[in-house]
Amino acid sequence: TLFLEKPTFMEVIVAAQSLCDLASRFPSLCGDPMYKSACKLKYKNLEPIFDRVLLEAYEGWNQSEYVLAAQGFIEQRGYGKSCYAGRFYEPMMQLMRLLLANDFQVYIVSGSEQGFLRAFLRSNPVLPLSHAIGNPVELSFTFEGGATALFSRQKEFAPPEVDGAGKALAIQMRIGRLPIFSAGNTMGDIEMLQLPDSSQPRPHLSLVIDHDDPVREYKYPLDPKLVEAANYGGWTIVSMKNDFARIWPADAKSCVPAPMPVVPRTCGR
Repeated sequence: TLFLEKPTFMEVIVAAQSLCDLASRFPSLCGDPMYKSACKLKYKNLEPIFDRVLLEAYEGWNQSEYVLAAQGFIEQRGYGKSCYAGRFYEPMMQLMRLLLANDFQVYIVSGSEQGFLRAFLRSNPVLPLSHAIGNPVELSFTFEGGATALFSRQKEFAPPEVDGAGKALAIQMRIGRLPIFSAGNTMGDIEMLQLPDSSQPRPHLSLVIDHDDPVREYKYPLDPKLVEAANYGGWTIVSMKNDFARIWPADAKSCVPAPMPVVPRTCGR
């Protein structure tokens, strides 16, 4: 629970830009509602097909090129007057710094695409890239002359999905140690939030972030089943409105959004 998720997930905004770029090069794509919605920034239309959006936008790209492209986007494009790279929750970053200063190991375990998480960490280098655990896109490997290794993005995700029970599995498979502290904000975090209870008798904590500030961020209610799980497990619910003295970093870089590409009339603007 580190960065802005509205009006849609930041990785989808990045992918929509790429889809629109493709439509500007291949106008016939505008007959596809996905490309038309991407060019018109109709993110609600993209939500039911998030996986296709994320996979098709950068299909065939070398993974390192995708990471650099995503990093460039979030550092140059903006939300309001600030770059997306500055739209992370300052209290959560402070929390991570506090944990790191006290010799904790900290990981991001997210349903976001893993390459995007690494792009985010390149812009906000609080953790090593290897500590970003997300949904990995399948990659194909080729080795060319001059010691060039290419990891090309395929049109599918590698299992298991890092969501729900998949988050707990990813922690076990890729870290090998159970957390004593987890934080999340969605139904897909419940299994991860349950893991600290397995660390008993050590002190442990599960933290749920409530996006309830319509002025400084967005207000969207916690799922009642997540609230029920939090009450049952004795987890701490944090109100962004009441408990976050500041949501965004005070020194967030001012950003002038780059112009959208010129797209065919059939895509509309």
